[in-house]
Amino acid sequence: MKALLALVVLFNVSVVSAGIVPPYYSAEFTIKKISPMCPATIPAGAQCMGFGSIVVIEAIIGCTDTVESKRIEVWGNNEIHTDVLVKRAPNAEVIRCMRAQTITETVLVHSPGKVTIVNDGIQF
Repeated sequence: MKALLALVVLFNVSVVSAGIVPPYYSAEFTIKKISPMCPATIPAGAQCMGFGSIVVIEAIIGCTDTVESKRIEVWGNNEIHTDVLVKRAPNAEVIRCMRAQTITETVLVHSPGKVTIVNDGIQF
């Protein structure tokens, strides 16, 4: 077990020192917009029973990178947990693009209160 741990540490050190970029990475989401589920003014005396918020989150990835898997969950304490695995394009180091890709998602948070985002990603 110690030998396996030593090999893993040695491999990670050699990859970092050689300047090799891993082929996968995790996208980091940020909150762009939060709006209430029910608008402040509803015409003609109608009632809205939607508590909570509509949250727009956004992550920026490379211009030729592709999303391999995406998981977005809302936990009970108004935390949005994201786990997005992105595959780096093989020629990402030499491509020049005008603007990077943006991943935008709309998430419904059903409890009133402060909304936070937690990026649960695989650390490379």
